[in-house]
Amino acid sequence: AGLMDPQQRLALLLAHQAVEDAGYATRHLADAGTAVVLATSPSSYRAAAGDPGTLSALGNMTFGAPARVAHVLGL
Repeated sequence: AGLMDPQQRLALLLAHQAVEDAGYATRHLADAGTAVVLATSPSSYRAAAGDPGTLSALGNMTFGAPARVAHVLGL
């Protein structure tokens, strides 16, 4: 998580909080037909952090944030 763009970390945190604030448990979302829709802006975080490897690239592609949220929440 330390190499992940802060936008993705924040998206994960806020998505989880939104589900809980709505009164749902994330474990009940898998068959609920739930979608993840969000927008991110370009980030220079990876350039500032250097190039620590291929896996960090996945955590720094801002277009992948909705997919990461969906995966972590089991959607």
